[in-house]
This record gives sequence, structure tokens and C-alpha cells, in this order.
Amino acid sequence: MWTELEVQMSLGATYEWTLREDPCACLAPNRPSTEADGRKLTKVDARDLARELSLRTRPRADAKNVDLIVYATSCTVCIDREPLAHALLGLLENAIEATRRGFPVVMDVREDTNGGLLWHIQDSGDGSADLGAEAGHARSVVESHGGVLHVESAPGVGTTVSLWLPAPIPLSPAFDG
Repeated sequence: MWTELEVQMSLGATYEWTLREDPCACLAPNRPSTEADGRKLTKVDARDLARELSLRTRPRADAKNVDLIVYATSCTVCIDREPLAHALLGLLENAIEATRRGFPVVMDVREDTNGGLLWHIQDSGDGSADLGAEAGHARSVVESHGGVLHVESAPGVGTTVSLWLPAPIPLSPAFDG
């Protein structure tokens, strides 16, 4: 199954992508993961992943007196969990480090209108967008999932890293694994 769609990220950038056949289409409830292109793909609830990342970074945020604000809706995505979680953790830690004392870092995770996943991490730093290797690594991981990563900075306001991941293609009800 092939899908063409247009992705509108909240920052105003429009990307057109032709998605490869979705390797998660073969995942049935009794088969929670599959190997594809050397990746171990599993269905993950994005809200649970956001909660896990916030718990892992909260001590660092508290030590720096940075408020960590998380908005997350339940959305199932098909990902290679460990590399994506590692990339998101690096971006979130970077946002906490860049944020001035007493200001917030906001992580917003939600389903887009096509069933894909939008993930935003916004810091309250100086807007220099010095993400270094973290952004390059995260971009590579996101693109390996058929997604898009976008960074936008404004001096004195901060940096927002936005990523989009495609929706898993639904299984046929007749598929029994």
C-alpha cells in the first residue's frame, strides 16, 4: 500500500512526501513488532512515550528550576522505539539546558488530521538553535521513519523543534497474522 500526502507543520513549512509501503501494515494484535530495513518496529502510544521522557528529564529540569510542561494526546505510531526515544530524549535535554532559569520547556504531542504524529519541543533559551549533533541524529532517525524534522529559532524567544511521523496504515480486518 502506497500513500501520498501533504504535511502542514504548525510552523508554516509545507513538505510533500511519497511514503514507502508501511512496514507496520503487517502488524497484527498478536504480532507486536516486525523487522524492516534493519529496524525493529513496534506500535507505541505517543502519550506513554512523552510521559516516559518527561519522567526521565524532570530531575534535570527541577535542578535547573525549569518548568517542564507536557501536552500529549494518545496516538499510536509505528516506530523503532529505542532510536526514536533516544533522539527525542537528546532534544528534550538540549531544550532544558538551553532554557533560562525559571522559564518553561514545552513538549506538545498530538495526532494530526491525517492520523500522523506531530511532536514539538519548545525551549525558552536565547534562540541560538545550537543543537549540534542532537539535531543531526534526530533528523536521521525521524527521516528513517518516513518523517520530517524542522527547527525554528527566534532570538530572545527560543527554539522549537518540530517533527512529524506518518500514521500507521490500518490493518485489514481479515488479516489474522
